[in-house]
Amino acid sequence: MEYLPEDFEIDFAFIDACKKQYSDFFRLIAPHLKVGGYIACDNVISHASKVQDFLEEIDNNPNYENVVLPLPAGLSLAKKIR
Repeated sequence: MEYLPEDFEIDFAFIDACKKQYSDFFRLIAPHLKVGGYIACDNVISHASKVQDFLEEIDNNPNYENVVLPLPAGLSLAKKIR
């Protein structure tokens, strides 16, 4: 996916794609995610080295609260708070 229509709004997104592109998908989705919405990203523990940049980006973004759930492969769950 390369773009989303400007007026497109979402409440929830689930990312399970090329791990090195998680940051790209986050930047694509973020402007369209409603406040109170969630982004879930799979395999963030099993592919930690590939998603490190994404986790740092979302953890340092003041518009999101993020937690990594210690499921077998790891699941990042980020809520848009503003």
